[in-house]
Amino acid sequence: MYPKITGVETSGDYITTGARWNNIKELRAGAEECLVAVGLGDAFREEAVHYHYHPAMLDNAVNIAIRSIDDQLYLPFYYQEIRVYGRIPADIYSVVRRQDRGQGNQTATFDIDILNPAGEVLAEIEGYTIKQVQAQRPAGMYYEKDW
Repeated sequence: MYPKITGVETSGDYITTGARWNNIKELRAGAEECLVAVGLGDAFREEAVHYHYHPAMLDNAVNIAIRSIDDQLYLPFYYQEIRVYGRIPADIYSVVRRQDRGQGNQTATFDIDILNPAGEVLAEIEGYTIKQVQAQRPAGMYYEKDW
């Protein structure tokens, strides 16, 4: 069993998200794979019935891969194949396995399974690739009234 990681932030230096993205309940990570429990907060649980795949749930279930690489900014690049078997409920698990790192560590590719709490596979994603981008932090002077 992999160790539990606590204090997982959904917003960081480069990307800021809203309250719906505060849905990572637990994360266990090893060198090449991780398991994340994702669940909508009480204020947003009823939203799950309006979506086949709730955007915030799917985002964190898949993009936990981005947080597992390093401190650089990575963004989604492409999906090789996605197989969808059913809707996701307000609580899910995501198993993320790293395939490889390529192009001088500029990309990383993962396979991802999304499961319901009973362990039934709801979606399989093969070849999800993220790509490192050069982040430009906004200069503070652009947020002031007087230059």
